[in-house]
Amino acid sequence: MNVVLKTSDVKLPRHANRQLRKRVAKSLEGVSDRIRSVYVSLKDVNGAKGGTDKVCLLEARLESGGGLVVVRKDRHLTAALGAGLKGIRRLVNEELKKRRRFRGAQAPVHQPE
Repeated sequence: MNVVLKTSDVKLPRHANRQLRKRVAKSLEGVSDRIRSVYVSLKDVNGAKGGTDKVCLLEARLESGGGLVVVRKDRHLTAALGAGLKGIRRLVNEELKKRRRFRGAQAPVHQPE
């Protein structure tokens, strides 16, 4: 699973990039083999004005095709990221479950002769 991180108007320490990638990987353990890549965008939309302005956008591209997107806002960047990671994990699990169910419904039924 490839993790791409982009920030806009957010100052992160040099080591934070590696830590964020680890946090994303750890949050998606168990489904990471089904995900081709995760795009993480962190923004501070109001800058110095403050408020609920930290935005985390996550997009997971699945190995089997298609993508899922979650956007979360919070006063704190870590809270927005945490909520976003929970959301994307839930969406990936739901999508995989839906695909398994659909695939099972499409299986040919063996009829005894």
